[in-house]
Amino acid sequence: MESKNPGRFTLGKQSSLAPKRCNEEAELQNEGDAVDQSVRLMYSAFEGDVDGIREVSESGVSVNFRDIDYRTALHVVVCEGFTKVVEFLLQKDAEVDAKD
Repeated sequence: MESKNPGRFTLGKQSSLAPKRCNEEAELQNEGDAVDQSVRLMYSAFEGDVDGIREVSESGVSVNFRDIDYRTALHVVVCEGFTKVVEFLLQKDAEVDAKD
């Protein structure tokens, strides 16, 4: 999945457990497989996709989900400067004092 956002927070590259790729053109083996909704939440946050976040939260995923580095969607959207998404997450009761 290529990023549409050239922001300063590179999801995955800053992760302490980021997977190492054998080559740059490696693709997902099972593209048709459903993506875990919590992962979709974090990718939607990185892209500033408020509609994607809305869909995921309506499916029952908590907006306070934490990734392997304890980041929440709110951490990501604040770092990227997506103010509209920040507002949405705050309306959905995102934790404002979550520590990563």
